Amino acid sequence: MFNKVKWKQVKDMFTLAKNWTEVFKSLIIFYRSMQKERKIFEQLEQYDSCVVACREGQEDPHLITKLVRSLIKQRQKRRNCFVTVLQNALRILMLNYRLDLPLKRCLHPIFVSVCGIVSNLVSIFKIWEKQTSTPQLKLVRVSDMKKRFAVQQLV
Repeated sequence: MFNKVKWKQVKDMFTLAKNWTEVFKSLIIFYRSMQKERKIFEQLEQYDSCVVACREGQEDPHLITKLVRSLIKQRQKRRNCFVTVLQNALRILMLNYRLDLPLKRCLHPIFVSVCGIVSNLVSIFKIWEKQTSTPQLKLVRVSDMKKRFAVQQLV
């Protein structure tokens, strides 16, 4: 049986397993960042009417500024995990088509090609995102952040 399997198929099966592992890992990170984000948000509720301001390059010893920065980092981490899940899901679809798995009957070759294009565009976006610097922080009222968070939870 093993002699009939080509090396490309073995490589693709390992790649498929790697992509599934990446999806599960990213979903776990996504879930944990959501939990941390909720905890930080609960801590920020006591500073409802405060305005947060900090210029880039300056250290601010206030707890509220640290909380807002960590909230921003957690949201970035969550969004990056979502992009990783999307990218790996597209790769899984392409590998299912290439390995002639049962899902191949449902996939059109043009759709598989579009999955490849979108997956490569997402990879380029992730590389570009790493190279850009973080923007300057703006003045934000904590109550406005709560409203945005509530709207995100509804969606």
